Amino acid sequence: MLIVKNCILLVEDEAITAMAQSQRLINAGFEVIGAGSAEEALHLIEKYNFNLVLMDINLGAGLNGIGTAEIITAHYNLPVIFLTSDTGFDTIYNANTAKPYDYFVKGVNHLTLVETIEAVINNNLNLITLFDSINFQQNINKIYKTKEVSK
Repeated sequence: MLIVKNCILLVEDEAITAMAQSQRLINAGFEVIGAGSAEEALHLIEKYNFNLVLMDINLGAGLNGIGTAEIITAHYNLPVIFLTSDTGFDTIYNANTAKPYDYFVKGVNHLTLVETIEAVINNNLNLITLFDSINFQQNINKIYKTKEVSK
């Protein structure tokens, strides 16, 4: 798995929108890898170590962004932010089943989006560090218990 710092998976089926959003994120200092479909996104998640997924909801044919986000949060423990033009009540309600970190309507102030992305990545990295520390301490405790038993 390739590890890239501050790397965002941008899932957007509209090529022009994807290119424009990618460029804005790159200009803000992020690495961006794009996917045009749910299937491509899930394939890329197996290949790269992303910090965050920025997901459109309407992805054309196949699995939509909500279903894709549900898979990502359940199996890959990656934060997902929805960025979509769909503002329908049912869509927003259904999007919450995927447990996104946030939901933005396309056209959102870019600085607001970037600040949210940075906050989500930092919070997620802090949680990973915390869990790594807990696991490390548990392993140390096991080693000491094993040494005490073998004396």
